[in-house]
Amino acid sequence: MTRIFLIRHAESEWNRVGKIQGQSDPGLTEEGLIHAKCLAHQLKQESIEIIYTSHLKRAKGTARVLSDALKVPVIEDKGLAEIRFGVWEGKTYDEINKLYRGDYDKWLKASSKVSIPGAEELSEFRQRAKKSFEAILKKDNGKNIAVVTHGGIIRSIVASILKAELDNLILALTVTDTAVTLIEYTEEPRIIYINNTSHLLDVESRLSPEGWGEL
Repeated sequence: MTRIFLIRHAESEWNRVGKIQGQSDPGLTEEGLIHAKCLAHQLKQESIEIIYTSHLKRAKGTARVLSDALKVPVIEDKGLAEIRFGVWEGKTYDEINKLYRGDYDKWLKASSKVSIPGAEELSEFRQRAKKSFEAILKKDNGKNIAVVTHGGIIRSIVASILKAELDNLILALTVTDTAVTLIEYTEEPRIIYINNTSHLLDVESRLSPEGWGEL
């Protein structure tokens, strides 16, 4: 059996201020690093054997924290990068709605029907995500694998497994920073859980001298 732990990167500088990131490359916040350490502690019980990550800083930084704690190698894969958002990148949601006549709100409801100048086509993005994911499954079949990536990639993979339209999951599926979605593969994929953030419960006590001091 193959087990894949799909992980959204920790909080970035742009997450904190509500800017669209896409393939722009802000780094992690201090809080994001703390949350990644909490996740690393929880994943120690899962026997992770290898980590794949997007090449973007927010994912690589998260993967590095996991790798240091779990003592397993990290492989970068550009195919795991977030969708490219073109002229929207670096702008807040309100700025996009103001500049492009409410297009961000429209995109949330029907992303395939909104054209973004300079952005990656949604169909191309989904194909890229699928190709990288299938390559990982083929190369490391039978292992426990962590994949550190982005909200768009996670929604795309879940949509493929559920045979759902990605449009329907943009609003319906929450993907929180450092959240884990577990997929098990035997003959067919099974989603065991989605958006697990239990590692973030009572973070302050876990980082106290009486808690997870080694973090």
